[in-house]
Amino acid sequence: MGFMVTLCLILVLLSLEVLLRWRSRKSPPPVPEDALRLRDETRALRQEHVTQAVRVVAFGDSIPHGWGLEYRESYPALLERMFEDGNPDHDLRVINAGIPGNTIVLGWQRLKRDVLRWKPHVVLVAFGLNDINLARSVYDERRERALKQRLTLIGQVKAAMRGSVLWSTVVDTLKGRGQGTGAPFGVDEVPKDLLPRTSRDVFELALRDIVQHIRRQKAYVVLLTMTPVSRWFLGQMEGGGQISELMKQYNAIIRQEAQRTGSLLIDVHARMSCRSDVESLIGWDGVHLNAKGQEALAQIIHDALDKSAILSTPRVQPGGSEATKPPSIVDRF
Repeated sequence: MGFMVTLCLILVLLSLEVLLRWRSRKSPPPVPEDALRLRDETRALRQEHVTQAVRVVAFGDSIPHGWGLEYRESYPALLERMFEDGNPDHDLRVINAGIPGNTIVLGWQRLKRDVLRWKPHVVLVAFGLNDINLARSVYDERRERALKQRLTLIGQVKAAMRGSVLWSTVVDTLKGRGQGTGAPFGVDEVPKDLLPRTSRDVFELALRDIVQHIRRQKAYVVLLTMTPVSRWFLGQMEGGGQISELMKQYNAIIRQEAQRTGSLLIDVHARMSCRSDVESLIGWDGVHLNAKGQEALAQIIHDALDKSAILSTPRVQPGGSEATKPPSIVDRF
């Protein structure tokens, strides 16, 4: 008897859920597409162009993209030429997978499309400058929520509850129509406090998942800390002191992830910040590298990869033997 009552109750609830979904069906709110995209040179690249080469993917934001510069001036293009000059017989391609404005969450969303599809031997992962930007929007909130729904148990439970029209109807009834669900703030609203586009816990969560997916393909992971910004930029920006502190915290997350996973770490921030001419490496906006800065960054990465010798190991040679487990190389340059 009790079983039949429970079964009937479940059927009633399911029927209500279906009915409410049908009555409230509507298109999801539009989310603007990113106006910025991969370099045209990258978009024109095909798998057959790089099949026989050692494939290095420079994955990140406007820094690997080379914002404001010609493609040949971006550090991926410079890095490729440096290795060609050092070893003309070594067929190596550096694929530019940088998109300006990308946070690590946006990078996580396109990892398969823009990185893993190339079956890379080495992936340079460089995010952070947009993540610490104090310009958090409702779209950043939604992307973080989507990531948590995929990667955390609590997020999956919340997603299941949020996806229930019946549950939303009950909450709306109790709290007032339209106030029981939705984003933390409206599309036209701005947070009262200056907040980074990516929270610290989500930055760490996304970075960890990116590293795991790359290692599952038995590719080498190389983590880069952020390039420095100019003193002028920090001085004239609202929240400049907060940005400086966030840069320290997020760079620390990158270093910790490299240590935790045994990934190769190139401490770009430390290497560039200690230079007496560091300000001359940064462009007019105080954030992006100019041509001289891109060249300096390419040299730092080239020297680090050359010293680690990961590009000369059998597992990154075309047709070479695959390792049975992800690499374990820890270093700081």
